Order: sequence, then structure tokens, then C-alpha cells
Amino acid sequence: MCISINLFQIFHFAGHSEAVSSVDISPDGKVVASGGWDDSLRVWSLTTDHQYDVVSVSASVEAVGFRPDPR
Repeated sequence: MCISINLFQIFHFAGHSEAVSSVDISPDGKVVASGGWDDSLRVWSLTTDHQYDVVSVSASVEAVGFRPDPR
């Protein structure tokens, strides 16, 4: 998965073994979450390209999203 934030930053996040079905960027622009057909949700830092977490679920992840408020 590649994400272009502006004309000067392109990030490549490797991890999903199947297609990515949903991506969302946190309201503060520092974190990206993705869900895929490989039954996983992955969370990365947009400042370091570091993968924070992988959550395995029992089915494909069809949607991911951040809350608009910091709670």
C-alpha cells in the first residue's frame, strides 16, 4: 500500500498479504489505519513508517475509521 500525503512524501507500507479494502488517516495526520482481505487491521505511524499494531480478526476488514475527536 502506498500513500501520498503531498507532492514530496510517499510512504510504502508492507504487511497485508491480501488486498487492502479500507484506509483512514487520523485527524491529526500522524497515524494511518488499514483493513484488508487478509483478516487484519494494521496501524502505522505516518512520521516514521513504523507499524504500531496488527489486529487479527475472523473476517475481512471492510471499513476502518478514526473518531473525529481525540477521545
